Amino acid sequence: MATQPEETQRELIPPAEGLLVAPAPYRLAKKAVTRWHYSRSLPTGKLVSLGVWEDARFVGIVIFSRGASPWVPYRWGLKKHELCELTRIAMRDHKVAVSRVVSISLRILKKTNPGVRLVLSFADPEQDHHGGIYQASNFVYTGESNPVMENFIDGRWQHVRSSHWKAKAKGGVPTRIRRGKHRYVYVFDPSLRPLVEEKRVEPLPKRTKQSGVAPPVQGGGGGSIPTRALPLDEVVSRVCEQVSGRDELLKPGARLPGQTHPLSGHCYVVAEVVYHLGAREAGYRPEHLRWEGGVHWRLRHAASGELIDPTAPQFENAPPPEIGRGGAFLTRKPSRRALVVIEELGGL
Repeated sequence: MATQPEETQRELIPPAEGLLVAPAPYRLAKKAVTRWHYSRSLPTGKLVSLGVWEDARFVGIVIFSRGASPWVPYRWGLKKHELCELTRIAMRDHKVAVSRVVSISLRILKKTNPGVRLVLSFADPEQDHHGGIYQASNFVYTGESNPVMENFIDGRWQHVRSSHWKAKAKGGVPTRIRRGKHRYVYVFDPSLRPLVEEKRVEPLPKRTKQSGVAPPVQGGGGGSIPTRALPLDEVVSRVCEQVSGRDELLKPGARLPGQTHPLSGHCYVVAEVVYHLGAREAGYRPEHLRWEGGVHWRLRHAASGELIDPTAPQFENAPPPEIGRGGAFLTRKPSRRALVVIEELGGL
């Protein structure tokens, strides 16, 4: 995303009733987010930061960025530069309606970044946010994003994406699955309107005082592995749903001739994603075997021998549980294909 010089953008939205929305330097963006936003942190990557002044008094910031996941644009059929996210609205006491500030900011973004076709934003129910600002700004509500996994480290809950290696170094730490965020979409390109309308969800969320988080998870039975807020079988179900029928995740030759099941050829990536999204911490290890002309991957519990075989339904005859060789995946960290799925699920 590109930005125009400050003097050019100031001409786009002339001051009205003492209000000015214009580009803001990094120091002001950091000041506003650190003081007035619950995250206390700026988004990473390229930013478009628009400051808000009332009667020459700085009262806040609106920030657009590429968002946390690089894969989101592809899910909308867009290129990376065609979608951005409204990632921060941080304001102190003010007189003007925030929805008006957002509307002005969107007009500036559209004029200065003509390649952007769609804008996303999220409201976090954990912070008692329901998206009223976006509802008043003509965003389309498209439901909740996927739940995310968090680790409890250093006295606070942290997204597993940023705390994965800390959690591994510490051993078994409490985990939880946090409810997804409310997703809102604003359309710049009219040709995308039908696609967005197909995803519209009713009724609109309302403010609630209930937390959007599953109860904290404590270590169970004195063991080192905490009980999970989301059962492992539900994790398996969501991973299979995410991968099912997606040929772009298949490696050449992974699907044998005549195989038509939507999970055919996906055994490796499904087992790998489930492994990194909790099965490893629960004591499962990968194993593989030759079956019906190919190599099949699944997970087995190291102590009990219990199997997790998410893609077994692809076969006419399920692989027998008594055969299989333990081993390791080809990469210690999640592979590129696994990362695509993990990012989409908001789990790493």
